[in-house]
Amino acid sequence: MDRCWAYCLAYNERLLIPYWVREYRTFCERVIVYVDQTSTDRTEIAAGLAGAEVRPYDRGPYLDDMAFVAWAQEHYPEARGQAEWVLWVDA
Repeated sequence: MDRCWAYCLAYNERLLIPYWVREYRTFCERVIVYVDQTSTDRTEIAAGLAGAEVRPYDRGPYLDDMAFVAWAQEHYPEARGQAEWVLWVDA
């Protein structure tokens, strides 16, 4: 069982995401970056090159805190039985 997985939702974070991935890879076995599909700066390429698993995220017309919580609760169960800790953090 892995010790920790980190998830991040990114929107136009091309400059910051390589540093975020590098930091979280120091103590997380898996780093997953969901890239907002309306992002325009090629964040997905920067995240992939830094060593993250990159996944698309379609937020629809808007993203608010409650929508994010519902979405995160739907996606984190993949880590059940595979990681002791799951982090949802902001880049």
